[in-house]
Order: sequence, then C-alpha cells, then structure tokens
Amino acid sequence: MHARKLVILAAALVLSACDGGSGDSAAPLNQSKAVVAAAATSSDRVNAAVASGDPSGLLAEDRATLLSRAISKANGRRARTQQILGDIYNSQGAVPDLALNVGSGSSIPMLAAGITQAIPFIVSDDGTGIAAIMEDGSGRGMAYGADVLSWMAGTTKEQQHLPLFTRAFTWLLTGDADGALPATIKFSQSGYTSSTVRNFVTRLGKTPQEVSCNISLPGNTCWQDADLLVFGSSTPNTAALTELVGTYLKAGKAVIYMNPGWWESAGGNRVLDALGMKVGGYPGNYFAAAPAYTVSAGRTAAQSLARGDQLGRLVTTLQLLGQTSYTHDFTADPTPIDGVTLLRNDLSAYENRGKKVFKAATPLQRLLVL
Repeated sequence: MHARKLVILAAALVLSACDGGSGDSAAPLNQSKAVVAAAATSSDRVNAAVASGDPSGLLAEDRATLLSRAISKANGRRARTQQILGDIYNSQGAVPDLALNVGSGSSIPMLAAGITQAIPFIVSDDGTGIAAIMEDGSGRGMAYGADVLSWMAGTTKEQQHLPLFTRAFTWLLTGDADGALPATIKFSQSGYTSSTVRNFVTRLGKTPQEVSCNISLPGNTCWQDADLLVFGSSTPNTAALTELVGTYLKAGKAVIYMNPGWWESAGGNRVLDALGMKVGGYPGNYFAAAPAYTVSAGRTAAQSLARGDQLGRLVTTLQLLGQTSYTHDFTADPTPIDGVTLLRNDLSAYENRGKKVFKAATPLQRLLVL
C-alpha cells in the first residue's frame, strides 16, 4: 500500500473517533486564505492550528510538518517513559524478584487513562494493569489497584515486592530511584490510615511526621508543608478534588493512591483523574483468572519495560507514514496500522471522559488529529 493510502486510512480512523478536536467539523486544508496569509510558513500555520484546533489555515504541504512533529513528540515521550521505568526497575540487579500477586478479591485493575498521561508501571501476566506512575513537571504520582502500601508497611504479605516498591517510592519523592530520601518524611493523608504511612516510612529507616491537613478540602494551604500526599478509597468525593490534586502535582508534590479492593471509590476516581489514571471498573479482579492479577516469578526488568511501552506501535506506524512508497499485504499482516487503532482508542477515551483534546495538554494527540 502506498504511503498516501495509509495516510488516508489513518485520517479516517482518527476522525471517526474525534470530530477534529475543537468540536467543529474538519474544514478543507486550504479553506481559509486569511489564516494562510497571516501564517506564512508551515511552522506558523501548524502552531496556529495546534493552539486553536482549527485546521482551516493548513495546506497539504503541512502534513509533513505535522507528521515530523508527531514523530518527535512520540519518540520523546516514549524515551522518557522508558527512562523512568528503567530507573525504577534497574536492570543492574537491585530488584531481584519482580513477582507479585495482588489477589482477586482485594484488587482492581489500575490503568493509564491514555497513552501520554500515565505510565503502566506493573502489568500482569495477561496484560492487565496492576500499578501506574506519572510525572507532571516536578510532581509525580503512583497508584496501585490494591493496598500494597499497607503490605509493605508490614512484614508478612508479598514481601518479595519490597525492593521494587521502595525504589518506586524513592523515585516518587526524589525523582531518582537511587536517590537519598530525606531523614524526615512529612506526609498528609485523606481517606487513608496514617499509621500505615508512618510504619512504612519507619521501616525505610526514616522519621515520619504527619502534617495534620485536610488535603481533600479546597482552599487549604497546609498541604505545602508536606512532602507526600496519600489518598485512599475513603477520600471525600468533592467536585474540586481533581483540580486540587492537579495543583499539588504542579507544585512538585508526590501523590500516592491505594485502592484497597475490587470496588471503585468515587473520591478515589477523582484523584486518579488528576493522575491520568483510571481503574478497570466493577467488579475489579473479583472474577478474574490469576494471570490478570499476578506477575509470575521469572519476569525480567526488560520484559517489564516492554510491557510499559505504550507508544512503540504508534511510533512504528508514524514512521511508515513518512515513507514515499510502501508495499505491504495488510490482509496477511495488519500490524502496521496497530498504531492507528491505539490512537483511535485513546481519542475515544478522551471523549468518553468528557475531555476535549484541544483543551487538554495533549500536543501529540493534537498533531495527529490535525
């Protein structure tokens, strides 16, 4: 198939999942002469369209600029996520055992809400998410679909997971899994048990200090005194909570969410929305088979990094679109367009959550829709 045909196929699939991003029907590429005149270069035209969601000022020649930028964004995001995961998993042997069993009756799938929002941190044997992490500037987040923090605060359950959990916790607070935790870790919580956090911090050889603060209450300022903000399933369901947690992240805070069972939490879902994550929904892993909630012994760091790579298929497809000619039997092997399916599903997820691509911080998706 010629590259142009693949471009047309990609456009059709993307636009079937999103109306062009801004809510208006996509206009012909060269419709608005006024916009073209105001933005004389391809770079200018693309900048204007990405900012507004209006494609009317674009020309056919701008497809190359859009594609080049999309490939750059996808490669950059992919490299950063793999760097973060590689830091935590540390293939040098700091994490000897990656096995984990979160159980069927005490867990729910924990997923990245989109391909550029959060990072699948732990993925089960059948590909179901167990835990996810995220980075927003200097702010970082981590969530599990089971209350693994409480297990690591104790000494009996799934203790082989402690080295990996400790590295993830250290990355969360310092940005470096090999970093030095502060001697005193100040924390606040909402809907979670304070003693669990204290016990875990103590187990790491650090001094816990709780900052008494209602971190689910808009307008509070005491959150600024805490290093770590921990949320649980009893977090109050308030309309402003997602925006509030987003404020914490943008201020460089570390945020944890633990879901203690197979059920959802309305307040917890608002926290996860801020983290770019979501749970798998009712009834969690309750009726799932073991491969959905376990990581088998023998899992390697390299395998875990591969499972956390959300953008590999998309990058492959985008690179194919840049070829001047391309011959392939899609009947025998449809995998080259897997990246298009991935993007279509991602855009649909945005729309289903009531979010608009051109009103969110989604530069890669904006470029691809255009």
